[in-house]
Amino acid sequence: MIDSTGKIFEDSLTAFYAIVDTSHQFYTISCDAWCYEWGGTDFIEVVRKSTDHVYCSTLLNVATHCSLQLDIVDDNCFAMIDLNSIVKGGSAQYDAFKGSIRIDKILWRQGIMKAVFDFQFTNREHPQKPIYWKGKIYAAIK
Repeated sequence: MIDSTGKIFEDSLTAFYAIVDTSHQFYTISCDAWCYEWGGTDFIEVVRKSTDHVYCSTLLNVATHCSLQLDIVDDNCFAMIDLNSIVKGGSAQYDAFKGSIRIDKILWRQGIMKAVFDFQFTNREHPQKPIYWKGKIYAAIK
């Protein structure tokens, strides 16, 4: 159904797209951060653990080995970064010491997390180099 350059033959378009999954994943987070082994991330999972507890975690990828994790319990948000380093003995966790998150309550009740956040984390290895993570979330609550 495709030629040597990867182009789909005109007469095969309908059949090709009937059997090939062309679904797209929509980004669920737009963010900027500085943390060890962070190269960017576009996805965060938001999971309801109980009626008053939601857990959020960014996904790792080939360039990013740290994950922003948010524990939202009642009206409190506990943020931390979990670094799963590729360097032996380099894995670590960084707790937020300052920051904020604003969540759209109307969408929250509808099962969608729409939020703006900005957190700073303790850097025990190099206190003069601040660790931060800020951005926007728009994701379905699973």
